[in-house]
Amino acid sequence: MRRVLLAIGLGLALSPWHAGLAGEQAATGELPPFAAQYRVHMGAFTVGEGWFRFERPEADRYRFEVATRPRGIIRMAYRDETKEVSEGTINGDQFRPERYHYQRSGRRNEQETLLFDWAAGKARDKAGDWEVDLSDGVKDRVVTTMALMQDLARGRTGDRTYRVADDGDIDEYQFRLTGEETVETPVGTYETIRYVRVREGSSRETRVWSAPELHYLPVRVEHVESDGTTFRMTLDRLEGMEPM
Repeated sequence: MRRVLLAIGLGLALSPWHAGLAGEQAATGELPPFAAQYRVHMGAFTVGEGWFRFERPEADRYRFEVATRPRGIIRMAYRDETKEVSEGTINGDQFRPERYHYQRSGRRNEQETLLFDWAAGKARDKAGDWEVDLSDGVKDRVVTTMALMQDLARGRTGDRTYRVADDGDIDEYQFRLTGEETVETPVGTYETIRYVRVREGSSRETRVWSAPELHYLPVRVEHVESDGTTFRMTLDRLEGMEPM
């Protein structure tokens, strides 16, 4: 379930033939604070809930939180809840993380903190297990969600690659646009763009549907495991964001 939620941060990209859908809705690309709740299904069963919360404590600062909680039948085997928080600055149109924290509680208790020292050009985990060199544009894996939404809202088009500091390395995420689709959710019906994350050498697949009307917030995410198990996450509630 956590993988499904993280998939939202795996990429959004427009190509030139999406100009009609995005149109003037790109506006300034300024993302408003919001809180979004998602419901996660495996087949016909509700198996979890997820939350996104984006805040602007100061004009040049952000806080973005992703949380998950199991529900229903899956809770019998998987009782862990997770929370991930990215905090940092907004420099022009770039999200620049300063601190990322991951916490897992339940049957397994884990936590990890990453620190981004831009003056020194280093990112490291607080435990001191690893350190990597930083360059402009590197993100943590959570705030990538917001960076992608902002890129689309500003009309940045074409296939894209994002660099993410994670587990002692700088990973690259590649994304491909696959079409447009109308998606129904409990919040409303939206015209969306659909993309897939490109994973070379892997049979796992993640698909995301993002709504230009909601500043390109993902309204549906599907993740297919190697064994064919499919999880679907659908927007269930939204606060603080008005349609464009």
